[in-house]
Amino acid sequence: MTSNNQGPSSPWDPNSGQQNWGQGGQQRDPQHPPQNWGSANQPPQGPQSPQNWGSANQPPQQNWGQQAPYDGSTQTWPASGSDPNSPNSGNWSGQQPWAQQPGQGGGGPTGPHGSRKGIGIGIAIVAVVLVAAVGLAFFLVNRNKDGGEQAQGGSTSSASTDSGSQPIKTIDDPKAAVQDYFDAVMKGDPKRALSYGRSSPSGSSKYLTAEVMKAAQKQNPIKNLTVDATSDSDFSSSVNVSYDIGSESMTSTLRLSRTDKGGHWQMSQAAANVDLSRIGGDEITINDMPVSASRIALFPGGYTFQSGNDYIQYGDDDSTLYVKEPSSYISTYDMAPALTAKGLSTYRSLVKESLNACLASNKIRPTGCPFYSPSTTTSGSSIVENSVQYSTTQASNIDTLVPRLAPGTMQASGSLYLHVKVTAKTRSSSGSTGQASGSAGTSSTRPTVDFSADKPVASWPAS
Repeated sequence: MTSNNQGPSSPWDPNSGQQNWGQGGQQRDPQHPPQNWGSANQPPQGPQSPQNWGSANQPPQQNWGQQAPYDGSTQTWPASGSDPNSPNSGNWSGQQPWAQQPGQGGGGPTGPHGSRKGIGIGIAIVAVVLVAAVGLAFFLVNRNKDGGEQAQGGSTSSASTDSGSQPIKTIDDPKAAVQDYFDAVMKGDPKRALSYGRSSPSGSSKYLTAEVMKAAQKQNPIKNLTVDATSDSDFSSSVNVSYDIGSESMTSTLRLSRTDKGGHWQMSQAAANVDLSRIGGDEITINDMPVSASRIALFPGGYTFQSGNDYIQYGDDDSTLYVKEPSSYISTYDMAPALTAKGLSTYRSLVKESLNACLASNKIRPTGCPFYSPSTTTSGSSIVENSVQYSTTQASNIDTLVPRLAPGTMQASGSLYLHVKVTAKTRSSSGSTGQASGSAGTSSTRPTVDFSADKPVASWPAS
């Protein structure tokens, strides 16, 4: 319903200077006031009450939905910018009048049948919206069924499509929920295990697979599981657990919660985040599976890290990382890469080989070496190229050198102190020759070997 008490800017006010709809570009003619919708070819009139939509050629008191008797005439749309008293004012830009459908009377967009057409379009739009809403609801309900990485807690789901997966059930007892969680971990059922986490882990879930889980259980089995609930309420519970992962023993208190009685008990998350930023190399594997992310998620278990070559290991023992709790953040500080026994002996051998090659050089500045000869003596004589001889008594220090790997790389380097003596022929500005000796300059004290190369060699970066 539209109020009759509108200001001058209302499109319904015949006394306003504004144009009516459908009259774009039409100038106000004082001799011929603008027509309202549906009033084509009406004589100019004084101020009158606004007409309702669909009220062409009918009394002002007629309301919506009350059709006037059909008078057999064909009503046309007023052309934009036309003169309402012009003989051609009934047609739009010279086009033919609105065509009548068989069985219908006259009436354009504002006639009685225009109202029926508008109602039909409205019904069609409502039908389309309803179909879209049903489709959206179906998508939201089923969007997690194909993901395979996270199951929703607190509800019963159909059986997982993963090999060996069991149906995800709502378990009302927190102790039984913890037991079922570890049962899923030990049997390699990632979807069932993930259903016990309220949120997804932030690390890559690429490695939360049955393949990785079964490999961990085979190499470092979870066994001797004991579960004991200590304190419960309707919506929270603390459960004490103890178990062994390979040779490592673990005792922890897991905290679970749920949103309603009879709902699914869940931990904050069902897999731990593991930071691999300290572990470098393009060929790193976990339980023989290649890893390309710096932060991953893993279920509880023992995971063997391998570097892809014989020179690097992770940690000081068997390169095994133990994920002891599902909701904890796992640091790999103790898993920092280090040289294997073969890597250490190879490093020392390559450094000694490089140093001996540098000592054998006769150049003032040997290429790729950690030392060099001065080019002139203190008296101003020039050192003769190819006459230089180097020597040191500290080459044996290499045998006790303990290198470290740079974080995130397979480059091993150590600190080596060397004092190198140099003797050489000299030539003065007058042309006379002589002999000089002294100490060589030092350009590097950190011999480095990159074990990611197909054929590792020693280098001497500038210190």
